[in-house]
Amino acid sequence: MAQAELTQLMKKALEESNKISHWSKEGEWYASNGVNWTDACKLKDRAIALFDVRWQSVKQVIDLIAEELGIANKGHYLYGPGIDDQHPIIDEIRKYVSRAGNKAEMKKKIAELENENAVLRTLVGK
Repeated sequence: MAQAELTQLMKKALEESNKISHWSKEGEWYASNGVNWTDACKLKDRAIALFDVRWQSVKQVIDLIAEELGIANKGHYLYGPGIDDQHPIIDEIRKYVSRAGNKAEMKKKIAELENENAVLRTLVGK
């Protein structure tokens, strides 16, 4: 099937679904049903909209973290639980924290060695 045919098929399916969906009818759909259904559907629609806004915000944060860790666009699925309790973002954060901890220990060790070196130089120089 050619791309143009597939596109036309998708458009037709979308048009058909809009004919039976309440989304294209907005207030008219709510008014044609009972009061209880109206309130329930409005509440449901607000909850879905709120969830969608929150999900989009969370997705943006996850994308920023993935970019910062250098794993964005590397074929990882970032928005759900990982397989076998592993997740690419969590694994990279653990590596980053581990490296940061190692860097702090190394800096401390270097400072100690520099102090020891300075003491030895003063002893040799005397």
